[in-house]
Amino acid sequence: EVTEEVTEPEDATPSSPILYKVTDEGGNTVYLLGSIHVGIEQMYPFPDYVMDAYQSADALAVEWDVVAAAKDLGLAMDAAKMMVLTDGTKISDHISPECYERAVEILKENKTYYSALDMYKPVMWYSLISTLAMENAGTSSSLGVDQYLLELAHDEDKTIYEVESIQEQYALLGGLSMELQAVMLEDAVAMYDEPLYGMTIRGMCQAWADGNEEDILAQIDAGEGVVPPEQAALMEEFNTTLEGQRNVNMTQYAKDCLESGETVFYAVGLAHLLDDVNGLVDTLREAGYTVELVQYAS
Repeated sequence: EVTEEVTEPEDATPSSPILYKVTDEGGNTVYLLGSIHVGIEQMYPFPDYVMDAYQSADALAVEWDVVAAAKDLGLAMDAAKMMVLTDGTKISDHISPECYERAVEILKENKTYYSALDMYKPVMWYSLISTLAMENAGTSSSLGVDQYLLELAHDEDKTIYEVESIQEQYALLGGLSMELQAVMLEDAVAMYDEPLYGMTIRGMCQAWADGNEEDILAQIDAGEGVVPPEQAALMEEFNTTLEGQRNVNMTQYAKDCLESGETVFYAVGLAHLLDDVNGLVDTLREAGYTVELVQYAS
């Protein structure tokens, strides 16, 4: 796989992302950095306070190791099997003709359509088209926070922990109801065709680089939009499956890291970190841990 190298001009101004230091009564430490799976060049280089925390950590923890997965074709193929329709239907049986026609057009425009894709669930198409939409917006997965940190960790032989795995993530996505998968695909097609989406995703990346928590939360809210009443149940399924329980699991992982005594640099999706229902930051504070904002060392 060809990846885009992060270039750091000599006169580049470091970004200033939000970084939290979590400590328990014994002084054990976990650093929490909200990650974005795509990025823009303005997010780099990372500032000293982030790199110092990373270098001081015994291990890097991420949702799953995207660098290792990209090099393991067998692993990727096993995970992709969870996206295959096994009941004799095709994707066109689960989405509207209009959505199918436009989705095929988008994939063909980007030379990523092949007939076997018709045997895959709508969520697989959602993943492909949402990635293309983000690239259209001028962001790149090769500039994602996870990618950047994992490449550093692999180069340095730093210990890497996976909070989840590619199989777990694919199993969650593949297990969503067909109704929800169809809506997700429709949204991805709309994102691809909507110029304002580019402004939103780039705005999120810029807010991350600026370390503006208020702006980040506003961008998250804008991304969620207004849910039509008829889709309320599907939104509840989405929140429960892909956010709610995962937030609980991710929070427990942070607690386990603290209990282990290792210093861990924990990069987790920004929305999981700052979720106003059971996000990691608020939940860890409420559980009695000290959660401090690491300020930029000027």
